Amino acid sequence: MNHKVSYTILFIIPGLFASFIIAAAITGIIAGVFWLFIFGDNIWPEWTEAFIGSLFVIIFLGSLGAFAIAGYQLGISQKPANKINRKYILISIGSTAAFIAFMFLYAFSNQIRNSNNSFTLQCHEACKYRGHSGSSTPPENLGIEECSCFDDSINEWIVLEK
Repeated sequence: MNHKVSYTILFIIPGLFASFIIAAAITGIIAGVFWLFIFGDNIWPEWTEAFIGSLFVIIFLGSLGAFAIAGYQLGISQKPANKINRKYILISIGSTAAFIAFMFLYAFSNQIRNSNNSFTLQCHEACKYRGHSGSSTPPENLGIEECSCFDDSINEWIVLEK
């Protein structure tokens, strides 16, 4: 296989994960700027949804393209008689494995974090069971274990105590 193609593939594979993270971070920052400085808690215009989604795709593809170009340029700089440098293969495999491991560890940590039977979760489940659309608990540092259930109009319907 041609060095240009080999190195391009070696850079694209981990570049998929890195591009997703880069696109998500930049899109999140821009959405945060929109929220903090432009639209706030008011109703956002219809075009913002398409704009932010399109922005994510453009940043993702641009970042992925940058990884592909970097791999292609490295492939061009290699002499045709040389084998593919094992260091680059190991870096590609290692970074891809690290991204995949990070995703699994993050999902696993959320599962552990959400599996605890906290009072807030009990409150949410109790209100949902009674047919209410929302629930609220005071901050934990106050030491008050009280659960309020709400309807769609944010009217308090029931207060449960532990």
